[in-house]
This record gives sequence, structure tokens and C-alpha cells, in this order.
Amino acid sequence: MDESILQELVCRESFLAMGFSSPNPPVAAIIEDCTTGEIISHAHTQKTGNNHAEREVYRKFSFKLAGPESTLSQPFPTHNLYVTLQPCTHQGRTPPCRDLILEKKPKNLYIGHEDPNPLVVSKDDPNLYKTESIGVIYKADLKAWSEGYLIGFFSRITKKRPRIILKSAVTQDGYFAGLPPQRESISSPVSNIPLSLLRAKVDAVLVGPKTIQIDTPSLHFRLNYEANANFPSSSNPIGNILSSNSSCIFWENLLEYSFDDAMLSHHFLNRKDYQPDRVFILGRENFHTGEAFNRFIQNQCNLSREYPGAKVIFFTTKSKDAYSDSFIDSIHSIPQVHIEYPGGSFSMQIVLESLAGFGINNVLVEGGNFIYESIFSCMDEDDDILTVTNTEMSWETGIRPFHLQSEDLEEVWTKMLKKDRWKIYKKRGNACLPV
Repeated sequence: MDESILQELVCRESFLAMGFSSPNPPVAAIIEDCTTGEIISHAHTQKTGNNHAEREVYRKFSFKLAGPESTLSQPFPTHNLYVTLQPCTHQGRTPPCRDLILEKKPKNLYIGHEDPNPLVVSKDDPNLYKTESIGVIYKADLKAWSEGYLIGFFSRITKKRPRIILKSAVTQDGYFAGLPPQRESISSPVSNIPLSLLRAKVDAVLVGPKTIQIDTPSLHFRLNYEANANFPSSSNPIGNILSSNSSCIFWENLLEYSFDDAMLSHHFLNRKDYQPDRVFILGRENFHTGEAFNRFIQNQCNLSREYPGAKVIFFTTKSKDAYSDSFIDSIHSIPQVHIEYPGGSFSMQIVLESLAGFGINNVLVEGGNFIYESIFSCMDEDDDILTVTNTEMSWETGIRPFHLQSEDLEEVWTKMLKKDRWKIYKKRGNACLPV
């Protein structure tokens, strides 16, 4: 089999699953005909409660063989199975994928990553595959291609917090906000396409009090097809890679798929299933008053009715008794809303652990310096810091992002998108530990 084709399918199926399959990991599965080397089926994990990638890939091939009336008992050709994550071994909402693989008997089972989930580890027995003459091979390339997609699941399972993507758009002078702060778009229209698609790839978007006050944000996933029409695939605006790292395949794919008509169409048609949870950090009550806040509440109500699958989560920076009953009632008017109050002083560490409890694998953080500083202290080398710099926008004065002033940053990936420079940084050092 052509490895480049395998890589493309692994990335494509992983991308389709990310933001769709959570809290289950975004796994890709591929079946290869051993005789011809042809890829005969490929699939990804479905929405929670439905097929994992392994069951879906066999279901799709059974359907192809015999049509709608086919079952998974359909005989298969001699084949290899590629999966980006070790097949599950336990009974959850679906039966163990391992049992189906033992039934179908691929010649070889190629695996990218071991599954750190204790439920999988506790029931793991490699001898079961050996008994059925199934070779089990851990494939380094498969691991590298899928790591950027699975890291959020790994973070939630092993660290009890989501993977963090900290995003800021800045002028060429490094300012993300002007003085006085006001609502203003910095990234250019071409960047708005992948930035919109990024919201579909995370499980939650988080902002702080200042952003609520100034921007009255919606935080939902939406695609601006009018903007995309200005950059058709035939004139792809993506420039050359200026620097890269194997851990940044997800970011490469995000830019590539943002100008892929089939990928955009899929996400647009299934936008209800790709909506992130919307997470807001509340400040003092008198910080959130007036018509702007009322519009914010009404907008959230409308979005919750349109997208009932997405939660709205508020964390307060003050204890419950610091807010009036009428203020809390206005928030409770939002469908699917949850309000979390701190036991003592506000802690981003506790916020992240709470988000993990909601099944959130990846959280996108967009906010002011209060949020930037709070979240930065909890980041480590598995998290990503995205900066989009408009190289043609300049301000005389402004506010710089807290995290970009740190000496503990390592630039790992850079790419030009028209006049915008996209960069990914990694933070050196350890994150705060779970309480």
C-alpha cells in the first residue's frame, strides 16, 4: 500500500472524528486487502453511543459487499486492519471492538497508540490475538500521524484535564487589544475560515469576564461561505511551511482542509454535531450589566435552542452569595446551562478538572490577560499556543498577551496564510498538578 495514501486517510478520518466523537477519542480505522494492497474501507469513531472506528469500518465494508441488508457476519477477504488507537476491550455503550476483530481475523492488526484508559488496560490480553493468528504490530508512522488528534483524550484520561489550545490574534506590534479595549477584528478574512473550523475541532471554547463585557461572544461554530468563496481551492492561499514539527500535523491539516470544499461542506451540513460547549468565566456582578449583557444572555438562549447538544457552562470568580438572585436567574434562563461556583478563591486548575468531568478532551481558550495568565500557569508541553499575526496591521499602543512575554516558549511551527503568520508555540515545563 502507498504510505502517502494511508497517511492521507488516517489524517482525514481523524479530522472528521475530532470534535464529533467526544468524549470518545477521535480514532481512524482502515482495512487493506492483503492480496491487492487496495484500501477497501476507511472510517472513524461515530458520535458517543454509536460505533467505534473498528466497528464502523467493518460495517461500511459489509454494506459495500452486500448492500443495506448486510450484517457483520459477511465473509471478508484476507486483510490488514490499521487503527490509530488500541481497540477497546471493555463493554461500554458498545461491545468491545477487540471481540469483533477476533471474529474478523485480520492477518495483521496495526496500532498507532496504546490506550491509557484503565478500563482498556485492565482487560488487555494480547494472547487472544495470537491465539487467532492475528499479528499485532505497533506502527510508528501511524502513531505520528494521529498523535495531534488523540492528545486531548490522553490528557483527559491521564491528567484529568483537557488539552489546552491557547489562541490569540495580534498585530505586527504584538498587541491583541487596543487602548481603550474595544471590539476589533485583527486576523484577516482568510484566517477566519480555519479559525472557524478550529471551533468544530474542540469540545469547548472558553473566554473570560473582559471578553464577555466587550465582545458579548457567541462561541459557537459557524462557517462563513462568503469568505471562503473569495479563496477557492484553485487559488489556495496557504504559503510554504516556514518551520515545522512532527507534532503539528493537526495544524497542517486544519489549514489544508479549510480550503477543501468537501470537508467544509461536511462540517457545514453536520454543524449541529460539531458544536463546542460554550464556557464563560464570570467576574463581579457589576462587571456584567446593561443592555450588552442582556443581549449576550438572549444570544446564548437562542443558540441553545438551535444547538441543544452543546452545553453552556459558567464558572464564577466569586462565591455564590456575591451574586444577586436576579442575576443568577438570568443565567439560568439559558437552556442546557450549568453554573459552577468556587469553593474558595478562583482556580483555573479546578475549572480544567471540571471540564474534564464534562468529557471535554480539547478546550480552545480565547480571552484577555486575566484568562491568559490563569491558563498559562496550567499548561505544559502537550498543550498548544496559537498566535495569528496580521503582518500588515499596526497600532501605536495596545495590550500584549501575557503568555507571549514568557521566556518558556518554544516555537515549533510557522506558516503564512496570505498576510497572516500562523505560529504554534510549546511551553517548556510542567503544568499544575490535579488537586
